[in-house]
Amino acid sequence: MELIDKLGIDWKLLVAQIINFGILLFVLYRFAYRPILKMLQKRSQTIEDGLANAKKIEDNLRDSEQSKGEILNAARQQGQSIITQAGEQAERTRAERLQAAGLEVEEIISRAKQEITEAKLTMLKEVKQEVADLVIQATEKILQEKLDDKTQKAIVDRALAQIKENK
Repeated sequence: MELIDKLGIDWKLLVAQIINFGILLFVLYRFAYRPILKMLQKRSQTIEDGLANAKKIEDNLRDSEQSKGEILNAARQQGQSIITQAGEQAERTRAERLQAAGLEVEEIISRAKQEITEAKLTMLKEVKQEVADLVIQATEKILQEKLDDKTQKAIVDRALAQIKENK
């Protein structure tokens, strides 16, 4: 103690300061250090949760990108399938229309041939009728006149000339 007195330290004051320091340390620990530690722990937990959420989000994004790729591939395949089916349907429709058009053309040709044949027969009947009428007219003229060879030849030539003119 003598050393403490020589140094000018009051031991009562020193004990009071140690007790005051202990009280201050207890108060700071209780009201400052623990809340700060809790706040730091909460902050650490929040940061860890944020990192975990970021990791989950990153994993979800990766999964979403993979799903997106799979969906796009499936859509492409389905689109290609639809295009192929449409092409096949178009080809079938074209073949059906060509066949129908061919049948229609054959029918038109058949009708046209029939009409031509009928027109030809009608014309032949008309020509025969005209020839018959001309022959009758020529015969009447020949019978009306007395015929000698010269007159007969002239009449026949005239009748032929008239027939040629009428055609």
